[in-house]
Amino acid sequence: MTITVYDGGYTQVGQVPNYISAEVTWQLLAVGTGTLVVEETDPVAPYLLAADRGVVPVVASVNGQRWSGRVMSATLDREGPPGSGTVTATLADDFAWLQHMLASQGGSSTSLTGMPEYDRRTGKAATVAAALINASATRLGVPVKAATPVSDTSPTLTLNSRMAYLADALTTPLWAAGVPMPARIWLPGDDQPISGTTLVAPTVVFYPQAPTPKPWLQWTDSMVNIEKMSLVSSHPTAYRAIIGLNGQEAARIYDTYTDTVRQGQVGGYGFPELYVDDSSIDAAGAEAKAAAAAELAKTVGTVSASFTVEDADPWVFGTDYVVGDVATVVASGVTWQQAISQVTASDDRDNGFTLTPVVGDPQPAPDGSDMMVAALGRVAASLRTLRAGR
Repeated sequence: MTITVYDGGYTQVGQVPNYISAEVTWQLLAVGTGTLVVEETDPVAPYLLAADRGVVPVVASVNGQRWSGRVMSATLDREGPPGSGTVTATLADDFAWLQHMLASQGGSSTSLTGMPEYDRRTGKAATVAAALINASATRLGVPVKAATPVSDTSPTLTLNSRMAYLADALTTPLWAAGVPMPARIWLPGDDQPISGTTLVAPTVVFYPQAPTPKPWLQWTDSMVNIEKMSLVSSHPTAYRAIIGLNGQEAARIYDTYTDTVRQGQVGGYGFPELYVDDSSIDAAGAEAKAAAAAELAKTVGTVSASFTVEDADPWVFGTDYVVGDVATVVASGVTWQQAISQVTASDDRDNGFTLTPVVGDPQPAPDGSDMMVAALGRVAASLRTLRAGR
């Protein structure tokens, strides 16, 4: 793993060949995290500790696959004399930009007056996602771009945006559409990433795209290169959604959507329904059903496998697979296909280099307390709805 630290203008401060440990995680439609631990005397230590005063970018590379982000916090721990301590930097990757940029109903307009009620966009999922990001980046004047796919084969969807963080507006619909959207820094000297656009300054580039099928990409629990493995499955909690649309009280419009495939899977004893409140939709129809399907995607039964593997045996990360690719897993007699949702690369002086991909939902199945918190959240939402007269 190659680690490079930059200053706030993306001028290279230096590489970090003698780190104590380094770990970065690529995530599917979520912020990837990382840690970097160096000796207090390492030349980059003072830069890591200056995160409170500005941006401290960190770029990692594994097999040519770039991870880019910044220091979110840094800690100096020392018990002995000055110079004997360690500095631990906590990192977040560039997907975090979407947690701090709003999708305004005015699109790319910098005016906050005379805006429409919503920025409503319909089209292929990857193209719509790129348009929302580019509109927000243009409005803010920040060094962020999204590459629109030349040939977009992703599903069609409609998004209504109104001062929501881009991460909130995009994550669930893109999960439901099966569209990954990696982000990484473009640096001068790299190949130009966007057709028809010439980048000059360092730029965070998002790549929403439909995944490429890779039927040969398969891991089985009989492979000798799998060192550790964990499999988690969780139960679906709804197959039908009622959507509350525009209007209030007696004028309230409602529509329903049923995932008939899931209903058939769980049978008559499956948990049945949930409520979706989306007053941005004016009438029943395809748009309402798309909103319902996005919410139902959060309640689907999930299965995931996490395993530590020996890189290049048989697949090479960054060449044969990346986050977002659909892989096949065979474990304990069960076979399923899911997207690779997470890959963690870790390297330290004691244990060497390890690579851990996760196929399927990276979140663990909820325990009883998690379910209670979710239930209380639904009760609170229902009370707010009643108080609003909806």
